[in-house]
Order: sequence, then structure tokens, then C-alpha cells
Amino acid sequence: ITFLPTPGHTPGHVAVGVYSAGERAIIVGDASHHFAQLDHPDWSPSFDTDPLQSAKTRDKLFDDAAADGRTWLAGTGLTQASVRFCVWMESACSRRFSTRPVVRGTARR
Repeated sequence: ITFLPTPGHTPGHVAVGVYSAGERAIIVGDASHHFAQLDHPDWSPSFDTDPLQSAKTRDKLFDDAAADGRTWLAGTGLTQASVRFCVWMESACSRRFSTRPVVRGTARR
């Protein structure tokens, strides 16, 4: 488990990286509020204290995950502490995202 700084949302905000058995996941928390931000990282909610920085943070999180080619991203909703979206980053050449359902705590490729 590792903590990744995600500046722009609130001071001290971090994402959580989980590594196990050759797989990698990043729980982005409030660094991304909706899966639409995968295509539009510049869309910032009013909760972001620095919208320009939070957009740069999202862009880097998504690009790094795409470059890795084996990273799952999980985001949490504003009203409940549960996984709201999980995606497999398919290509380092372009951002192609596949949303995958989360079923009983697991996501399938």
C-alpha cells in the first residue's frame, strides 16, 4: 500500500495505491468525482480548492495508469464510501477507458 499525493482537491488529499500479485489499483478518492472526468479531467467540482491543479493531478493519474497498462482505478462517490467506478487502462498510446462493473468488491476485465 502506498499513498500518492493528489493536490488540488483539499490540502493533504492522497490517493491510495494497492499492489498485489502483479496487479495494481489506485483508489483515487476525491481526486476524481465521476467517471466522466476520465475524458474531461478539466471538469472540476466546486469542492476542489485549486481547480487548475486538480485537473493536472487527474491528468497525471490517468496518464500514469494508462502508461502502466495494468492499473485499475477506483473512485468513490460523494454520498457513500464505496467503489463507484473501476476502469482498466487499456493503452499507453491513447486514452481508451473501459468501465467495468464492480461486483461484490471485485472487478472483472
